[in-house]
Amino acid sequence: MEKKEIRRYVVIIAAIFLISALIPAAIGAVTDMLVEQIQMGQVDEAQSEESEEAGKMSVTLPDLAKGQLNSGSVEETETSELPSAEKEIISDTEDSYERELEAYRKHMQPELSETKKGAAADFVGERKQQFFTAVADYIFSLYGDSLSVTKIDVIELVKDNETELVYQIEVFATDGSKEYSEQFISSYNREWDFYSIYSYSVE
Repeated sequence: MEKKEIRRYVVIIAAIFLISALIPAAIGAVTDMLVEQIQMGQVDEAQSEESEEAGKMSVTLPDLAKGQLNSGSVEETETSELPSAEKEIISDTEDSYERELEAYRKHMQPELSETKKGAAADFVGERKQQFFTAVADYIFSLYGDSLSVTKIDVIELVKDNETELVYQIEVFATDGSKEYSEQFISSYNREWDFYSIYSYSVE
């Protein structure tokens, strides 16, 4: 009996030692497997994201380019598909406007006056025709050739700096027997040498 018990104890102890030796190895193997699977999963996810992004770019860029090409093609088609009669009408309208504007400019030779002494000389000086042309273009754009400008009065200085000279002006005009007048703001750009006319409003 004693020998059997001793053998049993020996077997149990050997089994314990064996299990103790195998458990760390098993844990290490399992851990390595888990780490490997996690890493593979991350790689697969990254590859999937890259593939997805690449897929998006491959779809987006050609579609965008295609859309732009199609847009340009549509515009060109629309322009090219205009009947020749309509093209002639548009061209004739533009030519007619230019001819009427040019005639209006030549016809308009108003009196130039000033409310404050020296204002006209300061603002207009030797650029009288250039100033008259700017006023003619503005009035024509608003009223066509229905008004005949008879006088332009340079009222007072609004702003004066290195690049711009601005004055308040009043334009007098007639339409048949009716007389009209309206105030505007006019600026002279010293850098680019041109006049601009703006509507005038008192706040």
